[in-house]
Amino acid sequence: MQRRWLNLDSPVFMNIFTMDLLQRKDRCRERLLVLTLIFGWCLGSVRCFGQSLDSELTFLLPAGRSECFYQTALKNGSMEVEYQVIAGAGMDVDFIIFTPENIAVVIESRRSDGVHVVEPTEAGDYQICFDNGFSRFSEKTVFFEIIIEGQGGDVGGDDEWTGLEEPDGSLLEYKLDDIRVR
Repeated sequence: MQRRWLNLDSPVFMNIFTMDLLQRKDRCRERLLVLTLIFGWCLGSVRCFGQSLDSELTFLLPAGRSECFYQTALKNGSMEVEYQVIAGAGMDVDFIIFTPENIAVVIESRRSDGVHVVEPTEAGDYQICFDNGFSRFSEKTVFFEIIIEGQGGDVGGDDEWTGLEEPDGSLLEYKLDDIRVR
């Protein structure tokens, strides 16, 4: 009996090697397809749930200066602004929120932090200002977060629940009895 050695020139080796490469390519294509589908689903689900209107920012407020930021809000929504001075001498700033009509609805002087909920009575751009004008030498690092609620159909309140009925109590009692028995 004669032994046959597989070497790189052997047709058997080439067939095995070629089949293995084709199988690997198929697996790579399958993986690529699965990854593409997962990515597409993730991207689509973000779009389905809507983009979050909440935002947060940390910024440097120079000595003797004020910085203002603008947030669009819809009428009858809710806007919560939370801020905190996280670095700088004195750890305090002046804080003001203006309506689109330039009326101050929140004014705080020399505070290190605060949480304020504003219920916009008019749609438009609200101005959120931090002032370090009283400090001549010390810059401050300020973190703030804006949480928007009630936009995109969230405003309805209890009117949204009028068409729904409460389940009768017997179903709930049955389930509780079922849980106790087991």
